[in-house]
Amino acid sequence: MNPYIEKLANRRDEELIDLLAHPDDYHPEAVEAAEAIIHARELDPDLLLDTLSDLKSRRAARDEHEDEPLTQQEMLMYILFPFIGLIGWGVAAMHYHQRGQRTKRDSVAIYLAMGVLLWAGVIFLLTQWL
Repeated sequence: MNPYIEKLANRRDEELIDLLAHPDDYHPEAVEAAEAIIHARELDPDLLLDTLSDLKSRRAARDEHEDEPLTQQEMLMYILFPFIGLIGWGVAAMHYHQRGQRTKRDSVAIYLAMGVLLWAGVIFLLTQWL
């Protein structure tokens, strides 16, 4: 017996359809189990097609923004106000991660580090002149 049938039996129809829409992301036995569960539920084929196309368009929209860089305003904010940014860094990273924007998520840490170094340099220079 397929061990994935029990694991997937309580999943929503949309989750199973998403699994079938992206079979390369899952174990082959999980895909077979999802097919069997959907067949056993006797879902409406039109609903399956509509849900499948909706899921594919959502994933395509998310993937489109995956490599989107930070805007100049975001870069300046993280550089000029790094200490505020450090507090919100985890929130910003989670926000970008949930939206599938990996490039932005990774860039936040870089610009915050640049900001910390910039301000450390400014403070050092000010202490030397005073």
